Amino acid sequence: MPDVGDILDGYRLDAVVGRGGMGTVYRATDRALETTVALKVIAPHLADDDTFARRFREEAKALARLDADGIVDVYTLRETEQALFFVMEYVAGPSLDAVLQRRGALPPASGLELLRQVLAAVGHAHASGVLHRDLKPSNILLHDGEAVITDFGLAKILASDAELTATHEQLGTVAYMSPEQIEGLRHVDPRSDLFSVGLIAYEVFTGRLPFDRSGSDFSIQRAIVEESFPPPSAFAPDVPPAVERVVLNLLSKDPSDRPPDAETVLQRLPAPSSEEALLLASAEAPASPDALSPAQWAGLATALLLVLAGTYVGVRATLGLPPLSFSAPPAPPPRPPILSARLVHRRVRPRRIREPSPRPAGSFPRPAAHSPPPKTPHGPLAPLPRPPTRLPRPPLLRPPLLQAPLPPPRTRNPPLHVRRRQPQRTPPRPRPLRARRPRACWSFARAPAPRPCAFKTRSWDAHR
Repeated sequence: MPDVGDILDGYRLDAVVGRGGMGTVYRATDRALETTVALKVIAPHLADDDTFARRFREEAKALARLDADGIVDVYTLRETEQALFFVMEYVAGPSLDAVLQRRGALPPASGLELLRQVLAAVGHAHASGVLHRDLKPSNILLHDGEAVITDFGLAKILASDAELTATHEQLGTVAYMSPEQIEGLRHVDPRSDLFSVGLIAYEVFTGRLPFDRSGSDFSIQRAIVEESFPPPSAFAPDVPPAVERVVLNLLSKDPSDRPPDAETVLQRLPAPSSEEALLLASAEAPASPDALSPAQWAGLATALLLVLAGTYVGVRATLGLPPLSFSAPPAPPPRPPILSARLVHRRVRPRRIREPSPRPAGSFPRPAAHSPPPKTPHGPLAPLPRPPTRLPRPPLLRPPLLQAPLPPPRTRNPPLHVRRRQPQRTPPRPRPLRARRPRACWSFARAPAPRPCAFKTRSWDAHR
């Protein structure tokens, strides 16, 4: 298989548009005309089959004759040594499958306009003798409010040749096949494509298929062939009843119960309005990269709530609190008093107001000019009401700056166990009187001979 950037018979491969069982679709540039085209390169194991190559050439000629607004144009068929491919019109627009995955079910008006365009294109192909046999949302492109069907004729080649169906694997999507196509009937008619159109319309109006698509291929085939489908209004109540009847008629198990052609289906649909084309154009517009779908918004909101809850639980666990608490928050602790070295509480007695003594009868009142003004307390000097009870004296607080403890307060009569025991004092013992010898007194007025003093003598005599 060629890669992006290769030159394939004068076409430069720019990008890969899609891949499938039949091959790969590239967005390419015609080097001679400088135009953008689409190239579908067939898988090498299918290109080597002579029977497949012959049938493919015949169908390519028939597809080249189709000229309708809702069908992609096929320009040329090329066979080179590198690959077998054909050149198609390049449609710049999203597929219906991408729109349904991004936006879900379309509004009834937009879905009805899309159903009309698909039926018109399929009816034109059936009138030209071409059956698609692989109709599905991924093969329908939306461009400027118009639905364009691509990949015509490939599925018909495989289904119309019994040897190829037995030799190669079944190509296409099983979920959009008709019951007769699943049963392997050779002779199928345009009603098989109408059944696929009914499945596409059911998914457009409800956003899902009438059966569980997540199962195996066998369970899907059994549901298409045997099980009955619920009406679209079971999943989308706003679907018009006339449209619901047409969709259920297209999904009939028996081909004879379906409409014979696409023109009959168009006549049974309600009349179109001018606003439906505008609604389809708005539905195909790609969402801006900044816009989020409802599912993405829901996921973003859930992630934000989980982050906030985790932060809340983590903060409470750090503070030593239970993770979840539905009780009222605890009251804040009382404000500590102002610390000071000494707190002096002064009790202010309210000033008593004396009532004027009653005057005796017959006395004249004092003139108003000499009467003193009434002594009514007012302003900041008004007396405070006396408290009903005596408040206890608050304990003496030690300021934080003083490191040494304060001495205990002095009391008048401390208890006995607090009193300090004073040591017993004994009276001093009297000192004994010692006899003293008289001193000699010298007198320089008389003879130098010493003589005793009279005072000392008397004192001596007295002690003796």
